[in-house]
Amino acid sequence: QINGLELEILSAPLIEQLQQRLSEIKIADPIKLPPFNKDVYDGMLLTRLLQESYNSGHNNFFLDLKGERAFFLGFGLEGTKDNPLLCTMYTPINLRSPFRRAKYCKVSAIADAQSFGIESEHCAFDLKGTYGEHVGAGAKYSLFQIEGDVGGYCADHSVHSTFKIRGSASSFLGQHSFKSTFKVSKDVRGFYGIHARRSTFCIEGSAEPYEEYRENHFKRCTFYTHNENTYQSILKQMGYFQRFIDLNQVVLLK
Repeated sequence: QINGLELEILSAPLIEQLQQRLSEIKIADPIKLPPFNKDVYDGMLLTRLLQESYNSGHNNFFLDLKGERAFFLGFGLEGTKDNPLLCTMYTPINLRSPFRRAKYCKVSAIADAQSFGIESEHCAFDLKGTYGEHVGAGAKYSLFQIEGDVGGYCADHSVHSTFKIRGSASSFLGQHSFKSTFKVSKDVRGFYGIHARRSTFCIEGSAEPYEEYRENHFKRCTFYTHNENTYQSILKQMGYFQRFIDLNQVVLLK
């Protein structure tokens, strides 16, 4: 039941059909109901349909948004440990906060999105495309595999999560993270690991030292790299205090 209307539980193909019909809906009065609100309503409606369909025994959903926005798609979606909710998604335009607060979901996406998987728990995301800021911020016990670059604040305040970034990462990667793991195949641009605790960073590209936040921002963290320049840069960034008092390690891999 949504807004007082009784809706039949839909299988994955029928959800696709409804999704296509939603894209044809036009707003009659843009002053009373601006397009931004329609995007949110579309996203929340599709989310509710996915959840109700999953609860009725369906799974393995496919969503092709065909250029239509559906903000907050997947907000609060919840599978189970033994039967994760499975979803494949394609969208060529920017989405806001997809799969925020999702739990026990496995998602494959080709998308242009920001704030993907914020505060998700026990989820696995396989992402290709363009991803802006706050990917995986606040995530817990989740896996993010990202084919491409990510924007700033990726994994901010993440806990026990893994981020495999086959591209570059922007400023504030892994800040305030706890027992999280980061594998970056290219460069880390700007600040990284500020106030991280017991996290692991593997950086294959460059990571330049920075003057701000020089004191007290790594604790019991481990850094790995095959890059000699990056190795020296991280050592310079830490200084004596953080290496030996805060028990951080830097390892140059052969």
